[in-house]
Amino acid sequence: MKKNATRITITLVGVLMTGTVAPAGAQDMPFASNIRLKDGFPAFHGKVTSGSPDCVANRKVRLFKQKSGPDKLLGKARTNAAGKWKILKTPKSGVYYAKVNEFAVETPQLVCLADTSQKVAID
Repeated sequence: MKKNATRITITLVGVLMTGTVAPAGAQDMPFASNIRLKDGFPAFHGKVTSGSPDCVANRKVRLFKQKSGPDKLLGKARTNAAGKWKILKTPKSGVYYAKVNEFAVETPQLVCLADTSQKVAID
């Protein structure tokens, strides 16, 4: 009985190991992006984070004010090397959110996925 259990374990380990190795011509690798929005000084600012460092710097961020009908674009910015960004606007009463666009990097082949921040309400 112990011999069969050992064979099954070895087989499972082999299957798991071959499943985790990507082939040489693999498709684009998607990485989640996360965008944070803060309304403190300087308003508005935040940070983009990701599991891949290639998905942090130079990302396009857009700030929106929620309205009835289409939301209003208030400004655009690019992230710095640390993923930090800021759009200097005087905050007025309303609900705001930020978006980071999807971005593809050719070498290595990866896709940085889009994200929308949590909404921030200002009274």
